This record gives sequence, C-alpha cells and structure tokens, in this order.
Amino acid sequence: MRALLVPWQGKAGTSALLKIHWYAPRNTEQPRTIAPLATVRPTGIQGYVADGFGAVRDAFLENFSRRKELGGACCIYRHGEKVVDLWGGTRNKAPGDPWEEDTMVLVHSTTKGLAAMTLAVAHSHGWLDYEERVCSYWPEFSQQGKDKITVRQLLAHQAGLHAIDEPVDCGVVADLLSGVMARQKHCVDPRHRSLGQFFQDEIASPWGSTSTSVCRSRSRTRSGVNSWLDVWMRCPWPPSPEKTSRADGKHR
Repeated sequence: MRALLVPWQGKAGTSALLKIHWYAPRNTEQPRTIAPLATVRPTGIQGYVADGFGAVRDAFLENFSRRKELGGACCIYRHGEKVVDLWGGTRNKAPGDPWEEDTMVLVHSTTKGLAAMTLAVAHSHGWLDYEERVCSYWPEFSQQGKDKITVRQLLAHQAGLHAIDEPVDCGVVADLLSGVMARQKHCVDPRHRSLGQFFQDEIASPWGSTSTSVCRSRSRTRSGVNSWLDVWMRCPWPPSPEKTSRADGKHR
C-alpha cells in the first residue's frame, strides 16, 4: 500500500494535504537520479525521491512535523518508473512498531471513487453506456424486477438497492456480493416521488409542518449562549439576501 500526497487550496484560502492510498507494483529498480534524504533522516523518514520531486519529500516531512502524523508512506510512479518511495514513523501507537517499506494500510470507502473512475474511463472508451440497462451487461441482474434499471440509475443510487436481505459471510463478500445483489429485490416508491415530496408526505405533514423547514434544534455553546440551528430541505423562496452567503461573497 502506498499513498500520494496532494496539496489542495480551497476557495476560502484554506489548505490541506490530501492523501490517496493505493496498491502499486513493487519496482526493485531505483530511479536513475536520486535526491539526498539527509535532511529528513533524523525524523525516521526513509526511502528516496528522484531528482525534481523534492517538493513531495518536503510535503511528506511536513505531514509529520506540522500535522503530527503517526506514520505513513508515499510511492509515486511516473510513466511506469518509480520516482518517489518514502515511508516513516510508526504503524501503531503502542508498542510503536516502526513503519516499514512494505507496511500495509487499512483504508475505508476508497473503492467507491476507484470504481466510479473505472466506469468513467470505460464510458469514455465507448465500452459502457450510462443509459443502457444494467442487465445488458449483467444478465443475472434482471432478477426480481430489476430488468429496467439503467447504469445511470445504478451509479446515481436510484436503483433501490440500499440493503440486502440475505445473510453474508466472508466468502460471499470476497465474491463481491455479485450473486446476492443479482437476487436482491429492489425497493422503490410506487408513487415515484422526489425526495422532497416523500419527506413532505411521510414526515413533515404528519407532524403538521412543511418540507421547507426540516428541523430546528437548540444548542448551548461553550460560552453558555443559547443558539438555534435551522436545517432546510427546500430553501424558502425568495431567500433573504441578509441570511444567505456564497463562496464568492455575492448573495444569490
């Protein structure tokens, strides 16, 4: 497992260092030109960077010195050649085992982005049509009345497959749940209401409210000041310019 550190600058002047983890093939050959790591070795950082990638090394070091990183690794390939391979710190707080070159990392919710990116690439090559029915590519998926669901609906979480009815074990999960999902009956609103209308009919109206104001919760700040938090499903129209804001500083 390796990670890519990407500097990010927000519209409001905020900045962060994004870390992207992935598995990369092991390349035993070092880049031809290696930049020195003497400045980072005292902190326990090991590895090397190719000439011209010193900024990556500096950002990696800064993650430890400024952001109190416990441990991590960063490996980058460019045109099939490994140009950055850094690791350091510890892989656990106790007993503080060192982060090694081949230490693996447990990550969460990363396959969603990778799967979406893979499908986007497939679509760009003409291998996948968003408007085509899923069963055209996956015939087993047509079970339980799912034969009309399109690829776009599936990717947009509009297929009604938010849960599964069958118990699963590690073996089923390892098979990517393909059989379970193919047999799963989808849950759809027979009236085909929008989210806003569904909320109005099923939640707001029974409580004598409207779908405009979802909830109002009262909280007490640390300084003892009472405050109210309004959450809106639909913004009341027209909105008050004095109470709305935009990133560009203009009211809408």
